[in-house]
Amino acid sequence: PKDFARRLAYYKDKVLMEGAFGILGKKTGTEDSLRKVYDEVSKTQKGQQEIHASHILVETQDLAQTALKRLKAGEDFAKVATDMSNDPGSVGGDLGWFTKDRMVPEFGEAAFKLNIGQISEPVQSQFGWHVIKLDDVRDMKAPPYDKVKDGLQKQLGQRQLEKMLTDLRAKATIVDNTKSVKK
Repeated sequence: PKDFARRLAYYKDKVLMEGAFGILGKKTGTEDSLRKVYDEVSKTQKGQQEIHASHILVETQDLAQTALKRLKAGEDFAKVATDMSNDPGSVGGDLGWFTKDRMVPEFGEAAFKLNIGQISEPVQSQFGWHVIKLDDVRDMKAPPYDKVKDGLQKQLGQRQLEKMLTDLRAKATIVDNTKSVKK
């Protein structure tokens, strides 16, 4: 019974705190403040390029050379990738769209030097040997405001909460009562 009352009080406080934080997040995330954050973030993405590429990942340089020979002989990239690649995360070698910084440095450097349709020589990274094909290039664009609005509101609420907690900690007086407890 004593333990039950303590738990009940804890959960009551927790629900009240979560409700207060939810209200705080909604007050913080006004349309103007959300739009301002969105505009600031979208500015940082202008001028960045992203590429659509495919790759074949194998364990050795010899296997990478074998894959490259098959490609130079005219075989379809997706077929060779399906036959040879050790990357379970890509279908037919397709990696989708990405920016240079999303890949390990060796891969990113090699992929961003290619021209559309060009296939790289074997490139070694910590994952093995890659043969990369550049499929397309585009300027990176921010996602539409409507798709990120809810996430921005949560982020602003979290920032406000962190600021509030930091301010409360700075004003708090901490007393160590453990020294007066007898063992």
